[in-house]
Amino acid sequence: MHPAERLSSPYAATGVHHGSSILFRPCSAGRIDDRRHLYKDFIEAASRLYTDAFEHDKADTSKLVNLYALVSRMRVRSSPRIVESAEFAA
Repeated sequence: MHPAERLSSPYAATGVHHGSSILFRPCSAGRIDDRRHLYKDFIEAASRLYTDAFEHDKADTSKLVNLYALVSRMRVRSSPRIVESAEFAA
């Protein structure tokens, strides 16, 4: 199964840390949609910045604010693996 298909699967789950173990509970369709939109927004923002970097020699750090705000939202809603990947891409 493709990773994107797993997000839309009714069997998608979120991990909840409880002591030394992680418990999994089913995700609601709304939460999956929220994450899907968040990831879409992140990919679009990162793509714009990537293109901007090729077009301009001078770095404009103010444009990074939106991207890092999206990564912060991912920290709340996504697994640590997803956040680590987003931080690497940003």
